[in-house]
Amino acid sequence: MTTERYRQVWTARARRFLLGGLLLPGLLLLGACRKAADAADNAGASTAPADAGIDLLVDRGPLRFRVHADKKAVDLIETLTLRVEAVAPEDVAVELPKLGAEFGAFMVADYRTETPRLQDDGSMVYARTYVLDPLVADVYELPPLTARFTMPAEADGKAGAEHELTTDPTKIEVRMPSAEFWQQLDIDDTAELSPVAQLQPARPWWQWAVASVAGLLLLVVLLVVLWRRRRRRQVVVARVPPHVKALAALQALVAEDLVAKGDIEQFYHRISGILREYIEDRFGLRAPEQTTEEFMAALRMDDVAFSKQQRALLEDFLRHCDMVKFARHQPAAKEIQSTFDACKHFIVETTPATPAAPAARVG
Repeated sequence: MTTERYRQVWTARARRFLLGGLLLPGLLLLGACRKAADAADNAGASTAPADAGIDLLVDRGPLRFRVHADKKAVDLIETLTLRVEAVAPEDVAVELPKLGAEFGAFMVADYRTETPRLQDDGSMVYARTYVLDPLVADVYELPPLTARFTMPAEADGKAGAEHELTTDPTKIEVRMPSAEFWQQLDIDDTAELSPVAQLQPARPWWQWAVASVAGLLLLVVLLVVLWRRRRRRQVVVARVPPHVKALAALQALVAEDLVAKGDIEQFYHRISGILREYIEDRFGLRAPEQTTEEFMAALRMDDVAFSKQQRALLEDFLRHCDMVKFARHQPAAKEIQSTFDACKHFIVETTPATPAAPAARVG
């Protein structure tokens, strides 16, 4: 073999060695990147929320009805928060579903009706929140809920059409408390059998049965006591007198200073909502969900002990608010102050024990 041939052979071997040295680190780096990406994907999947709640939505044109529960599964010692919300144009009357003392396998511990609010697109939002207590651990079906919408009256005086939006039933699981809950019961499990006790004959089966039944009864009593304490605290919080709640809402409305900001329409939405919610809490009338005509008609047929002056004040107040909200009436500063004073006067005058309400200026 000549010198030239040796040189060609060694040059080819050197090139193959150099190429292998460059490719091997690249392949190792590519494999490491793939493993890191797979690990990140697995970590992301494992951190996804296990219980994102229940969200049911039914819509038809501009009408929308939503039911949201904060949990898909709830422990027996926890509460479930259920929120119903309806969205409709301003001139549509909305009736939200009302739950009784019980809702399926749950007991209604508390509820709160929110003041209707106006959105940027001109639609109104009506909402109510319920606090539910589970009764027995099992898998249950939440019953369907229905919201009713009444369209505005037609030009010929004919009553507006009525529409209903109903959600589908859905499953929800009520579980027994976790192991951490039982550990917090402070049960003494440190006692151990002595050698002498281990050699003693086994106890009859009926003694074990009696002990098991006694333990089960003790557990039931403990759960009932915990439930009663929780419910007592909730009832105490919920028993806010209607007039106190309404006067506090008026003070908060004044503090927002909507009139000075030029948001007159929002001010009238808020103050009419405050008085309607007070009437519902104080007298049990469905004022927030009725139009002014429907409410006044129901008031004339009801046995609520309103004086003639109070009825006239209430009708003037609501019709004036409707003119601002729906007819785009621009009230003067004196009209705004008179509206505020009329609302506060009606609340104070219909309070069982008249509180000393401080005077307030609007705007």
